[in-house]
Amino acid sequence: MANVTTKIDTRAINTLGAEFDAAAKAAMIRLLSQLEKYVIEEMPERTGLLKGKKGNNSVSSEYRKSEQGYRGELIISAVRERLNAQGATLHLPSGKTKPVKLRPQPEFNYAEAVARGRVEIRPKQAKVLLIPVSDPPVGESYIEASGQTFILRPRAKAVKPNPYDLRAAERLEQEAPQIVDAALASFGLLK
Repeated sequence: MANVTTKIDTRAINTLGAEFDAAAKAAMIRLLSQLEKYVIEEMPERTGLLKGKKGNNSVSSEYRKSEQGYRGELIISAVRERLNAQGATLHLPSGKTKPVKLRPQPEFNYAEAVARGRVEIRPKQAKVLLIPVSDPPVGESYIEASGQTFILRPRAKAVKPNPYDLRAAERLEQEAPQIVDAALASFGLLK
C-alpha cells in the first residue's frame, strides 16, 4: 500500500480571520461616523449646549475590541460641570452691581435632560435657580461668575422628551446592513 502524505497550508485561514477583523473594525468606524452625523442632524437647534449644527464638538464616538467583536459608544457631552461655592457679581436692571456668594451647584447632564425630558425643578435651599445663558438678558437681573452668565428663576418648567438620539439610531438602523456590506466588500470578503 502506498504511503500518502497530505500537507495543509493554514496561512490562508489566518489571513481570512485578520481580514474579517479589519473589515469589522472598518464597519464599526463607518457606523459610528454616520451615527454622529445623524445625531447632530436630529439635535434640537435652539438649545444652548447642544450646538452640533453650529460646529460644537458635543458629539463624538469611540470603539474598542472585545471578545465578542467591536463595540462602539456614542458620546454626547453637554454637561454643566459641578460648580463650587464661589463669589459672583449680581447685575441689577438699574445697572448697579453687587457682590454675592453662590452655593455649590451639582453637575447637570443637559444632553440627557433634553433626550429623556425632566420634571419641574425648584430650588431646595435657595430662593432662585441659576440657569446658564449665553448672553446677558436685557432689563432683568443676572449673575456673572467665572466667566459665565446666569439668569435667576424661581423654577425651571418640566421639559418633554426630545429623543434625538433614538431618532438618529433608527435612521442608522436602516443603513447599517449596506454599511457593513460595503466594509466587507472593500476587503474582498463579499462580492
